[in-house]
Amino acid sequence: MEALDENNRLRDIHREYLDFLDDEEEQGKYSQLVKNMIADKSHRLIVNINDLRKKNPVRAMSILNNAFEEQVAFQKALNEYVITVSSDYAKETEYFHIAFEGSFGNKHVTPRTLTSRYLGNLICIEGIVTKCKLFSTSKSCSSVHYCPATRKVMERKYTDLTSLEAFPSSAVYLTKDDEGNTLETEFGLSLYKDHQTISIQEMPEKAPAGQLPRSVDIICDDDLVDKCKPGDRIQVVGNFRCLPNKQGSFTNGTFKLRGDINVLLIGDPSVAKSQLLRYVLTTAPRAIPTTGRGSTGVGLTAAVTTDQETGERRLEAGAMVLADRGVVCIDEFDKMSDIDRTAIHEVMEQGKVTIAKAGIHASLNARCSVLAAANPVYGKSGLEEEF
Repeated sequence: MEALDENNRLRDIHREYLDFLDDEEEQGKYSQLVKNMIADKSHRLIVNINDLRKKNPVRAMSILNNAFEEQVAFQKALNEYVITVSSDYAKETEYFHIAFEGSFGNKHVTPRTLTSRYLGNLICIEGIVTKCKLFSTSKSCSSVHYCPATRKVMERKYTDLTSLEAFPSSAVYLTKDDEGNTLETEFGLSLYKDHQTISIQEMPEKAPAGQLPRSVDIICDDDLVDKCKPGDRIQVVGNFRCLPNKQGSFTNGTFKLRGDINVLLIGDPSVAKSQLLRYVLTTAPRAIPTTGRGSTGVGLTAAVTTDQETGERRLEAGAMVLADRGVVCIDEFDKMSDIDRTAIHEVMEQGKVTIAKAGIHASLNARCSVLAAANPVYGKSGLEEEF
């Protein structure tokens, strides 16, 4: 009984949308727009939400709050109406789409104000395009397979979480039927659609001062692909949905942060800088001491040497590589040359040492903290420093 009531409700919604499109007895606006769409060989009809709000305010409110179910019924009504206008064109096209424009009220948001309360809603969002794929990828909508053994034709339709129905089908491509017979794919009869992902960011002039601008990903299908490029300021009307298992730095919780703290102690001679370094050497689980007066850049990072016996090239780890997951203590840091001092920048930034010399290309882990001691440039230079 409940299933029958649900079917009746969906049939009533479908009929209301069909009455909205078939308005020849009234102004005839959308009946003419459908004819123009057929004449232009287009597959998308643009509907002004204000017109729907005037004729059927209940459906206008429902399509804003329950976007997916309402749009399925609306697109079915469009397909049925196109058949009555031009059955030949309806046979050529598998799907027709509905697009929206007009006033969206509190559903007009920005990437910063787009919160979870809008999930499942039809929203209008505006921003600046920051990233888009250079080319669109084709997504399979349906595939047709022929079995030479049984001489039967099979068809399978594919849906994912970006579809309006939101019921993902199996992504496994058919190669054999239930009886184990090999299937041949009829690519000419299969149906594909273009697919592209873009990212928009809130306008720089609208972002609060001192805060990073927010961004959101938008998935475009079919004729909406390649309609914009990075730098364009666009306004997008679409359905807001949460896609689980989305791979990304913010989704996985892995944040562009440096876990190692590097400290530089600066003071005049005889203020116990070296004693602090010695204390760290005795307390840290892993600590490597070195001095800037006699250390070179390759001695701190890694060096490529030649084996005297075999003549082969080999890698030798420096002090920072040996101090991986520990602390490297560098005394007399001011005595190092600028060239040797810049050699440790990569270690402090990335936590690794990259070697590209003598035909050897390698990356060594050097996830260590640097504790360095140096004298000031204009500090006192007494007898303590000489002796």
